[in-house]
Amino acid sequence: MSNDLLSQKLLQATLSTLSVLSIGMILGVILGTALVAFAKISHFGQDLLIVMSSMLSPLPAITILPLVRIWFGFTSVSIIVVTAHATTWPIALNTEMGLSTINPTVLMVGKNLGLDSSD
Repeated sequence: MSNDLLSQKLLQATLSTLSVLSIGMILGVILGTALVAFAKISHFGQDLLIVMSSMLSPLPAITILPLVRIWFGFTSVSIIVVTAHATTWPIALNTEMGLSTINPTVLMVGKNLGLDSSD
C-alpha cells in the first residue's frame, strides 16, 4: 500500500471512482428534476412520475446491477447507470413533495409580485 501511495496509483484510482460516481449522481439529479418538471406541467407527466416511481423506486440499485452488467459489461457506464438509478427516485419524490407542499400564502404573494405559472 505504501508503494501505491508513493506512485499515486491509489490517488488516481480514487479520483477515477469519484468522477464516475459524480457523473452518475449528476445524471440522477438531472433526470429526477426533469421528471418532476414534466409532472408539474402536464397531467401525463404526473401519471408517468407516479407509475415510474412506484415501479422503480422500491427496486434497490444492487438488484439491477447484474442486468446492467449484461447490457453494458464491466465498464464505468454500468456504474453510472446504477448510480443514476439510485439517485433519480429520491430526488424526484422529494422535489415533487417539496413543490406540492408550498404554502398557498407564498404562492399568492408571488402572484401579487407579478410572478405567474406561465412565466
